Amino acid sequence: MIRRPKALIAALLAAGILAVGALWAFTSASTGIDAATRDRLFKELVDSRSDEPKLGLPRDWHACVGGVARLADKNASRIECDTWTAQGVTSTLVALREGDAFVPVVESRLEVASEDGRYVIDVVGGPGGEPFLVRRGTTDEFFDRLKDAGLTPNIWGDMRVSPYRHLMGRGFTIASVGYWGTNIRTLGAADEIEMAFADVAAAVDFYRDQAGAEPALVTTSLGNHIALGALGRERLERMNVLAVVPVMDGLQHHLQRNRRENVEKREEAEAKGEPFGEWTTFNIYSKTDSGIAFDHSQVLPLHDYVPRYVGGRDLAFREVRPRGACSRIVLGNKDPRTRDYLAARPGRTKRLIVLNADHDLAKDDPQSVRSIFRDLAQCLVRQEA
Repeated sequence: MIRRPKALIAALLAAGILAVGALWAFTSASTGIDAATRDRLFKELVDSRSDEPKLGLPRDWHACVGGVARLADKNASRIECDTWTAQGVTSTLVALREGDAFVPVVESRLEVASEDGRYVIDVVGGPGGEPFLVRRGTTDEFFDRLKDAGLTPNIWGDMRVSPYRHLMGRGFTIASVGYWGTNIRTLGAADEIEMAFADVAAAVDFYRDQAGAEPALVTTSLGNHIALGALGRERLERMNVLAVVPVMDGLQHHLQRNRRENVEKREEAEAKGEPFGEWTTFNIYSKTDSGIAFDHSQVLPLHDYVPRYVGGRDLAFREVRPRGACSRIVLGNKDPRTRDYLAARPGRTKRLIVLNADHDLAKDDPQSVRSIFRDLAQCLVRQEA
């Protein structure tokens, strides 16, 4: 039996490679760590709080707004904060000016690609999701070692197999928006999703103005609904959008179903003193007299955070009728978020793709997900021609 060192767990969590939710499985009895130690580690993690932003992108952004962006020309609409390259992909953290504030965006392209103004806007899922990027210092060998250690990194992070590679391989730059509620920053405030709308609208408008045409979008999970709230249904329908696992019946339907189905699971977990649900690290900011400033980072339960973040917003995606030539909606037939929707509509349209998968499509059917992104890239190139 192989004993995984606790140091590896801490390092992966700090770097963001291993999600907090995965810690529970990773430190199960089968890994060689006994249940008592596992429970203690998780409790220490949940109870921990840091005065520093989480390592990686959250800390990079904190340094950006604390220095580079503040010192930049007040007329500059786009400010480059930092750039790094790994696995043949270059990611650049930029700050887009939105009035007196800034919107974090990570622009990623192949290392050999030129900056030709061809962008695909990425609105990631969440809350707590991370914008698409290549991690500093990662190598092919790094991901191979993770697999050897019994971990299965998702395909988004390994640039050899990432679906985004198809888009970057066609010369597109992925501009991934770090809206309020991603792992970069949150206020933990009620109805914070409204601030996310403003961030995404500002980013899409910026790249549209740069290119002189609406950019294509990739929107995932909650990112679909943030894009809908940011751009409005009519504008979104005209754009080329790859909508991955939206909640077709709306956010309120999802929240109500989730509460109803998890009552017994939550009571059982609490009775055993075990953690319930998914947890993730947030970098919490607060409003001060001089603006918004970083306060602390802390692990929070999503089942408490999400309802507060969403508030009364519904944004049912079933109302959206995409008309862009490259637009597709991709759902999983095992996903409880879309189970009721698919059951009521046995018929399919050419714009609706249903995979034999749960909400995490890439985990259950990575090959199909890569094919869908390849088809999107090819379609966008044909549209340009």
